[in-house]
Amino acid sequence: MCNEEEKVLIDKNVYDEICEIIDKLIKKCVEKKIYSNEDVRELLSVNDKLIRKYRDDGLLSYSRVGNKYFYSSDDIRDFLDKTHLRNY
Repeated sequence: MCNEEEKVLIDKNVYDEICEIIDKLIKKCVEKKIYSNEDVRELLSVNDKLIRKYRDDGLLSYSRVGNKYFYSSDDIRDFLDKTHLRNY
């Protein structure tokens, strides 16, 4: 076990790989939730027309049953990852 004073330096690539593995594990552990158009509209604070644009542009993945659209938590997370802008 490490005490609080010990520090370990690792290569950035190794660190990034570890972070990716942790993210994948977290995604597997989180229970999937299914969202309706109304849920996504409220969650993202946008209107139906913009949600349709996100779908049409391939930014927001979805499942469709008849004329109803459904989104998994993974669909929304992927959308947020694609559209997230980091500070410089």
